Amino acid sequence: MSISGVNGIGATAYAYMNSSMKTTGEGNFASEVQKAGESQNTTATASAWAGDMVIPYPPNYSGFTYDSSISNKSKEEMTMDEYKQWVMNEMSQMPVSAWVRSTYSSGATVIKEEAFERMKSDPEYENYVLNRVRSAYSVSSLPAGSNNVSYDVIGASPEECYGYAGPVGNSSSNISGNEKSWWEKRHEKMEELLAEQEKEALKRAQARRAQAQENFLQSQLESRQRLQSFFMEKMQNEQGTVNMSAFQSASVSASAVSAYEDTISTFSKSVIESQKL
Repeated sequence: MSISGVNGIGATAYAYMNSSMKTTGEGNFASEVQKAGESQNTTATASAWAGDMVIPYPPNYSGFTYDSSISNKSKEEMTMDEYKQWVMNEMSQMPVSAWVRSTYSSGATVIKEEAFERMKSDPEYENYVLNRVRSAYSVSSLPAGSNNVSYDVIGASPEECYGYAGPVGNSSSNISGNEKSWWEKRHEKMEELLAEQEKEALKRAQARRAQAQENFLQSQLESRQRLQSFFMEKMQNEQGTVNMSAFQSASVSASAVSAYEDTISTFSKSVIESQKL
């Protein structure tokens, strides 16, 4: 199955290798795209969604329409055709960076039939595939020229997924056994960016927690000071009447302040300990 007439775009595909695949023969990507087209042709009478899914890169979903009622079904209730439409809809909503659209002239994402079969029954693998596509769409600011190609073939397991992204004209024959592929470098860059974002988020959370703790302690200090001022003023107003009852009243007031301070201190310590956890 293809969209926007992408059958045949693999004619200029270039082979490559990555950590999960050995060096592939040149024309391998063109072969996969051709197989997807043939699969669609042989099953056209059965369903327009039968066979492998081929999507151009940079992506173009202009020819795709989605039946929103499918979203009301569980994955178990969906037919395979409906599930493929649901996946296509998810992918069509993924943001594509301006860098991808301006620096990639051609390419394709091929999702194999067996990949859909596993995705439909395995949420973890479904998430892996969607994140893989999302990463390919959102990548930016890598050192590259203005004419690049990207191919990604997604199979039934991570080990069966492979792709190439880089300048037009490069192939696996130009990559030494110890050199990382363009695809690997791109994903490493994305992992570095995500790790940096996590660090920044942690720093912001710690700063907010520290500020909240400081604000709480300051409010308790102000409350203690107001209470002390209240009792001191009351004692001064009663100074004119020196008798045992006034002395006892002052003693009771002092005891009340002390008890209040002990309560606040205990509560503040418990809050500080909870903030440390």
